[in-house]
Amino acid sequence: MNFSQMPLCNHPLTRKEAVKLEGRVSDLLRELNAPGDWGYGTQLGQLTQKLHSVKLEIAQVLQPMTQKDVPLISNILDERRSAITKFPSWPTDPLHALAILNEEVGELQKAVLQEVYEPEKNSAGAVRKEALQSAAMILRFIESLDSYIYSGSAQHSQGDN
Repeated sequence: MNFSQMPLCNHPLTRKEAVKLEGRVSDLLRELNAPGDWGYGTQLGQLTQKLHSVKLEIAQVLQPMTQKDVPLISNILDERRSAITKFPSWPTDPLHALAILNEEVGELQKAVLQEVYEPEKNSAGAVRKEALQSAAMILRFIESLDSYIYSGSAQHSQGDN
């Protein structure tokens, strides 16, 4: 049995246990940062990814998902995994990371506009596909919040000043 098929524990978590575990897992994830910081093919990279999954399961005890939520969240996480496989690195500069996120949101906007005004140009499910990709990039952005270097970039003058 692989890790993701294992139960979280051998008994249902109490709310008290979930709160305590969520805090400790969150602390550990802050120390580990993003999986890509260690390399996705390394033990620490894999541990970081698995801890994110465990944290989501613990969160379900604190705020249970409905049956309707499960496929949606699963689709977003699948899209995130696919994006990480295709592009394993992520910017440390939050503005570049935001540019990637905005690029995906721009594709979603285009798909919605085409669905409204030029439906013949959209393939079936284009809006959903772009929405899932945007959600995946939001997750990647959030996952890296503690890894960003918030500093200004080099500047140059323009004009005659």
